[in-house]
Amino acid sequence: MTPGKYSVADQSKLFEEAEIIIGPNGLGLINMVFSYNLKTVIELFATSHYPNCYLRTAQFKGVKNYYGLIHDAEGSDTNWLSDYNVNIPEILKILD
Repeated sequence: MTPGKYSVADQSKLFEEAEIIIGPNGLGLINMVFSYNLKTVIELFATSHYPNCYLRTAQFKGVKNYYGLIHDAEGSDTNWLSDYNVNIPEILKILD
């Protein structure tokens, strides 16, 4: 799902019952503030970018499990907007 394709009202409805949110670093993660039942947030980053603003939001919400997963950027461009590969088995291991 791409949260930005929905109105803020629709985003709040979509996320209010979320228990797990997985997504790339970006404004879509702020939708965690609408959740009443959030237990786990998995935030994905490129190698060269690791901000903590969504970690702080998760802490404020009382999220018990927060993971910031850093992945190698594709190609030689390693700025924070680079594409990167996500290790799906690593995510599945966290969710087990």
